[in-house]
Amino acid sequence: MYAHDGEEVGYISEGRLELAIEDDVHVLETADSFHFDCNRSHSHRNPATDRRTVVVWCVTPPPH
Repeated sequence: MYAHDGEEVGYISEGRLELAIEDDVHVLETADSFHFDCNRSHSHRNPATDRRTVVVWCVTPPPH
């Protein structure tokens, strides 16, 4: 889990994504989207070991 300044938004274009935001865990499927404040602790992972996950992911401001 990590936190930083900004916001994140994304769209799952293929597969599944497990997105944890503080104590809430969301399993997102193809065509789902998300948005959250990055100051909240968060993490993500691909819950499937046999399928890839493709996400269009935007972070503002850029963390790098």
